[in-house]
Amino acid sequence: PWAFYEESQKDYGTYKVEDLKEAFKYVSERFKNYQNVEIIRADSLTAAKKIENEALDFCYVDANHDYKFVLDDLRAWYPKIKKKGILFGDNCVDPYGVQEAVQEFAYEKKLLVHFSDFYEQFFLFKKQF
Repeated sequence: PWAFYEESQKDYGTYKVEDLKEAFKYVSERFKNYQNVEIIRADSLTAAKKIENEALDFCYVDANHDYKFVLDDLRAWYPKIKKKGILFGDNCVDPYGVQEAVQEFAYEKKLLVHFSDFYEQFFLFKKQF
């Protein structure tokens, strides 16, 4: 949501409110002429509620990296992906809860986890059946 969370600063770097405002401004400007792009400035679970199920070909999840939040995000966004679509995410090998949540979610859904960028990025294909 381009919002500052004090508790995340110890784990995720030294972002400042000004950095986040600048990032939002950049993204808004970059996509202003695209009719098929809607920027939703909200937390991940609130944003997921605004998207219809099976509406997306591709979704990239890079939000709170703690286990519970990653698992909640995967469960919220997976239904939004069309059959044969891709759910992509970041920070899989970093010392957060991403890897554990991805493994648990993949096990629940009986999905194979794929990786790129030396296992930093993960992606899951949605089953077609």
